[in-house]
Amino acid sequence: MTELLKDNLLEYYKFNLQNESEKFFTLPTLKKLSRQILTALDYIHSLDIIHCDIKPENIMVKSYSQPTFKIIDLGSSCFKHDHLSSYVQSRAYRAPEVLLESRYDSKIDVWSFGLVICELFLGKAEECNSLDGSLYEMLTERVFGKRIYNDVLFVYYLTFLWEYFEL
Repeated sequence: MTELLKDNLLEYYKFNLQNESEKFFTLPTLKKLSRQILTALDYIHSLDIIHCDIKPENIMVKSYSQPTFKIIDLGSSCFKHDHLSSYVQSRAYRAPEVLLESRYDSKIDVWSFGLVICELFLGKAEECNSLDGSLYEMLTERVFGKRIYNDVLFVYYLTFLWEYFEL
């Protein structure tokens, strides 16, 4: 038996966008979300587990009034010392080391979560979650040295991470 959770982030984002007059994913809410999910990731990583599939659909809203969030779906997770598969993470949230088929570790979860937060902050979660025009596409083009069609979004992403997470 598990606790009762509400919507996942993507579904609630869509609902909030269409039906609510007040935006739910404000900066204070995103800070709470970040603190809670990064704490959960820290715990998972302390057990030498890599989640391997952090995305909006795998982060659930537990409470709307007192914004509380939970990570779900450890079905793709692995131990750090396991044979690491090259097929991990949802395409739109893959870390560069996974794309390059390099050795990876728990940092891939933090990369994916950074993309999730950035999408919510920029109000682009619905568009970015599609495979066309995603942050994934823009960031991987940057990693591989190809032309980026929207440098502004890339700069917003880096600035957001730098300023709000003090990277």
